[in-house]
Amino acid sequence: MTIGDFWWPFNVFKRDFRILEVFILIKNYFIIFDYLTIYNYSVKIAQSNHLQSYNLRLKSFCKFLTLLMKVRINQHDFN
Repeated sequence: MTIGDFWWPFNVFKRDFRILEVFILIKNYFIIFDYLTIYNYSVKIAQSNHLQSYNLRLKSFCKFLTLLMKVRINQHDFN
């Protein structure tokens, strides 16, 4: 696991969407993930002692966000 592995989800996220909020529909509620909040959280994780396990969880979470947003963008439906 390298620092490159840790940061790649954020680079993909910025390149693909270039927006400050990610709207996610979960159980009929919209949850707004502010990009800076995710960034600050990632910095805290990077400083933690359990980098590897948090790294894997964050990677999976970001893959989920990316996939979900691609589906939502393809549907052209944010309501």
